[in-house]
Amino acid sequence: MVKILINDSGMYGLWMINALINSNIKFKVEFLSDDKILDLKNTKALFVPGGWAENKIENISEKSKETLRKFIENGGIYFGICGGARLASKGFLDLINIQKDSENLKNYSGPVMVNFSMHDLTKDLNEKQFIWFPPKFKIIDDKVKVLATLKSVCSEAFVYGIPVRLTSKIAQKNETYKNLFNTDLLVGSPVLMLEKLDFGEILVSTIHFDTPTVDGSRFFHNLKYYFNLEEFICPKFINEVYLKPVCENEIYKILFQNYKRVSQIINLAKRCMLIKKRYHFYYSWQSGFRGSEYQTLYFILRELVKLHGAISFPKAVVNEILYILLDGYLEKIKELTEYMEERIIYFKLDKIDEIFEKESLYFGHPKGVHGKYGGLYRKVLNCLEKIICISYNCILEER
Repeated sequence: MVKILINDSGMYGLWMINALINSNIKFKVEFLSDDKILDLKNTKALFVPGGWAENKIENISEKSKETLRKFIENGGIYFGICGGARLASKGFLDLINIQKDSENLKNYSGPVMVNFSMHDLTKDLNEKQFIWFPPKFKIIDDKVKVLATLKSVCSEAFVYGIPVRLTSKIAQKNETYKNLFNTDLLVGSPVLMLEKLDFGEILVSTIHFDTPTVDGSRFFHNLKYYFNLEEFICPKFINEVYLKPVCENEIYKILFQNYKRVSQIINLAKRCMLIKKRYHFYYSWQSGFRGSEYQTLYFILRELVKLHGAISFPKAVVNEILYILLDGYLEKIKELTEYMEERIIYFKLDKIDEIFEKESLYFGHPKGVHGKYGGLYRKVLNCLEKIICISYNCILEER
């Protein structure tokens, strides 16, 4: 059994869930809160999706860290993607002998070409893969086996929302922007690493093999057989998009109401030419907007609307979810969407300073602290992640 630690993963948590569904890998979802100790009983592997490691570490107590290390030493597996990889590195969980390289291009997103070493985990993989705002690592011990390095960037990728084919020209013409857009900083960096710890193994990747394309599916097939992970067949409806309810209920109505609110913001941003649909699973916002947070809410709410419109959940599960919904945080989506509506309008009127002070309250990004967020948005996100955890575990327990 695989457990997915979903805390502070946002839409990357959904990507991981769907990757395991599509690969027929048996899993449960874990959300740590209120000093809960990580439960790894009857678990073969802990998977940690992308997201900010700075936030993820806050929910992992010293007792959970000790439990995780013993789990790996006794034969368990840790697999982390992007932020999940950073979480395993030095300065966080200290599971693998890698550390963040400060010389990095932080805002790269899109496809890259990868050099894969010969290994069971890399068998038949497509050289073209996706990375999203990746940490860059340095190997600090030869115990770490590098299974892949970044070969080159692709012209259709983006740096700070600008296509790479244009940033290279900007960097050549203007010395000020040379390091800001220097994609050479990524070339040659390790992107897939493996280390043994006693009887267990730690595998980390800055490649998002869970990106919603077919490119990474082969990797999860390799992962399943390399680690001998338990299989199961997931119900077909989970892979379909249900926005028309089969069964309407109170949970569905609350979720759908908030889904509509966020959808309206997405549509408003499109009409104001502040957003572009780069892929079917990813939007690109104009620089300066906290757009990634809204697309995260959009995709998570859409997933939950799909599930709760298609399934009648047991009464105990319904009551548990209603308790979370009625604690007031989800209703704060209204406040977040009203803020973004004002943000868009005032941006167009060139009066952005009048509402900009609200940003730290809503998103809690401390000045000078890269990669850490909080505020109202985090409370709403964690609320939705708890509901994802409860909903999927209920579905999967019946299979």
